Amino acid sequence: MAASARVFRTVDVFKRLAVVPPSSVRIVNHPVGRPVAVFNPALFLEGDELVVLARVVLGYYKYVSAIAEFRLGLSDVLEGSVPEEVEARVVIWPRDWHDFWGAEDPRGTVVDGVRYVVYTGRTKNYFSDVHERTVPVIAREAGGEWVKVGVVRHSRPEAVVSDKDAFIVREGGHYFLFHRPHYGGTDFRLAVSKISGLAGEVVVRGAEEVLKPAVFEEKIGWGTPPVEVGSKERLLILHGVDKDLKVYRAFAALMRFDGGEPELVGVSGPYVMEPREAFEVYGDRPMVVFPCGAVRVDDSVLVAYGAADQAVGFAVAKVSEVMDLMADVY
Repeated sequence: MAASARVFRTVDVFKRLAVVPPSSVRIVNHPVGRPVAVFNPALFLEGDELVVLARVVLGYYKYVSAIAEFRLGLSDVLEGSVPEEVEARVVIWPRDWHDFWGAEDPRGTVVDGVRYVVYTGRTKNYFSDVHERTVPVIAREAGGEWVKVGVVRHSRPEAVVSDKDAFIVREGGHYFLFHRPHYGGTDFRLAVSKISGLAGEVVVRGAEEVLKPAVFEEKIGWGTPPVEVGSKERLLILHGVDKDLKVYRAFAALMRFDGGEPELVGVSGPYVMEPREAFEVYGDRPMVVFPCGAVRVDDSVLVAYGAADQAVGFAVAKVSEVMDLMADVY
């Protein structure tokens, strides 16, 4: 029912605010100071500052990514006046079996007062035809540094081609992993799984599908972690890829968190955002808006997203405008 409520059109309610291109980023802890791409950012709000953890690429051989942190003033972003140069520091490096070929697309949440990111690790198997080509990797902030603490694996890893688009939520005394396992062919599942912890080898024993792609889509994936819009309701911005041109657009979902399993209660009928600006239409991968981070700012939701796999974009929309496009699914 949820997938059938969606339609193949866009009502773009997000006002574009600012863009951070790779030419504006200076990495201070690596001799190759300028990345060739910076995109798909996690986002935290700390007082009047935005803490951004973005995927960075320093060269095109194998397109290996790391994750760099930089900060921007909230008021500057809302006014569309980001600095011409931004100092960034690589905080998560690819180096182990689970992220040897790259650390990609972080999503950030605060769990028990601690900042966590879950990112996609391109494993040692990434360029082979075997299983576990990507796995979700959990890192936490400790003393101003980011420490890898957990790796998500499935009880039958040989059945999983990849797993990505992941983040964690603590609800009702339980940890939930939002993720998208791929079991082969067209079997991409937008799933929520209860997990026992966040450290070590975190084993998924079941991936219950939450939402199927619409008939016009090839696949969908989790985007931003949830933003509070009611006492029990949380708003999420996801991405969908159409079957024809493979354009990455964004749509909204509403979930109820009521102490038990998170429950999907609404999806936007149309997409709420699609590539339209030059930096979204043309880049390393044309026609992409890929939301990864969101924070609530007064009556609005501020989204940080990857633009054409090359730059970090910021956009804002009134919560009410997004909610007006929502269709009930229960």
